Amino acid sequence: QSYSITPASATEQVVSLTLLTKEDHYWANIPERYDNAVGATMLLFRAPGSVQMGSSRSEPGRRSNEVAYSMKLTRPFFVSTTEVTNEQFRRFRPNHTSGNYRRKSLDRNSYPAVNVSWQQAALYCNWLSEQEGLTPFYTTVSGAVSGQVASANGYRLLSEAEWTWLATDANGNRQLYFWGDAAQPPSKRFANIADAKAQNIIRFIQPNYDDGFEGPSSVGRFPASDKGLFDLDGNAAEWVHDWYTATPSGSAPDNYLGPEVGEFHVIKGGSWARGYLPQLRWAYRDSGAKGKYDVGFRVARYADPS
Repeated sequence: QSYSITPASATEQVVSLTLLTKEDHYWANIPERYDNAVGATMLLFRAPGSVQMGSSRSEPGRRSNEVAYSMKLTRPFFVSTTEVTNEQFRRFRPNHTSGNYRRKSLDRNSYPAVNVSWQQAALYCNWLSEQEGLTPFYTTVSGAVSGQVASANGYRLLSEAEWTWLATDANGNRQLYFWGDAAQPPSKRFANIADAKAQNIIRFIQPNYDDGFEGPSSVGRFPASDKGLFDLDGNAAEWVHDWYTATPSGSAPDNYLGPEVGEFHVIKGGSWARGYLPQLRWAYRDSGAKGKYDVGFRVARYADPS
């Protein structure tokens, strides 16, 4: 950027400049939020900090795969406020269908894209990166994801640690259940889970809660979390980046992306088909590889200067 200064003999002029460091200049040009190539709103989180993984041994409903340990997130990242919808996913795979569940359609454009495998979700991230001229995060061999480039600025799935940190409230606290610490959900509509409306299609429900939907809902229909995200607590459970292990080590380096190899990937969050109380805890960890009728995903990408 350049400026022109014309000297004048009758007037004293003082020129004062403050130079930015390369990093300060970088952040001055990074938005707090933006809409990506498919219209999803991305939010920036610059300094996540510490995150507590797993659960305490005394937590009701705790499973053995919820080993408690702490780690730090030091890399800033963007994350989509909503789960990827059928309409958005069909920009990548035009013939995709989320199908039906007991004659209940899962395929409306505004519903979260489900029956998507982890591989398909990761390949969607690479496709979205290419639409925006970003460096793909996932490496591929013969069309299948084979690894990752941690320094890449392209789209990816959230790490389990990032998902867990995003689930905390404005003060960094994580409650026992999606709605709080009480063993029963509140009467107000807070999320789309298996409720009284779903009693004809789902075995385990919360009979005293009514979210207004028998199956999935359009993304973003329920209140946002303290961090401005929708449906972390319901609608579709979510694929995250990490390979699954039933016995986490109890320690992890900063910005941990999970084990290097594995058979399955971690699934986090509640869904419209989950009403069993232990599954409605923030610490609950599921796993899989193939697509499921109640599992979708949201996208993220690193935002640091590298």
